[in-house]
Amino acid sequence: MRTQPWSLILVPAAVAALLAGAAACSSASPQPTPSQSASQAHQENSERFGQAPAMLAQCALSHGAKALLRSAEQYNRSLPSGQRWLQGTTIALTFANGGGFTDWFENGGGAGFVFGGRPLGEWPEWAANHDQLPAQVCGTTLSGAAARQLHNQVFAHDPGTLKVNPWG
Repeated sequence: MRTQPWSLILVPAAVAALLAGAAACSSASPQPTPSQSASQAHQENSERFGQAPAMLAQCALSHGAKALLRSAEQYNRSLPSGQRWLQGTTIALTFANGGGFTDWFENGGGAGFVFGGRPLGEWPEWAANHDQLPAQVCGTTLSGAAARQLHNQVFAHDPGTLKVNPWG
């Protein structure tokens, strides 16, 4: 798994998943073992958790969260042009600008906006565990093809992340 600035929170989980996967892969059995399946599920959950903040923020912006948009615009304007991740009302992450998004989300107030009675920063874990994006943030529950499409939109300019789509 490629580590990106906006997914550094995944390093311990990713290392654990890789170690568990390496141990499970040492089996001579060609059939998946329960530990391989559990390891794969854990890795997909970790990938969803790392990708969820941007997807949730995009959902909220797409559904008219004006205060969140003002916060994102203000933060984005403070960045050098090559590090800006917000284009109009669209989050367009790249390897170069992902750190700026993460900083806004975690430290610049993005995670503190409340949707459905929870701060936005609490929804990524829920989304990762449920393999869907919540209606409280997105207007309707997004899973399967709809979640994959949103993933592809947000990460369209980051080929490494674009090809790792664990949603549905």
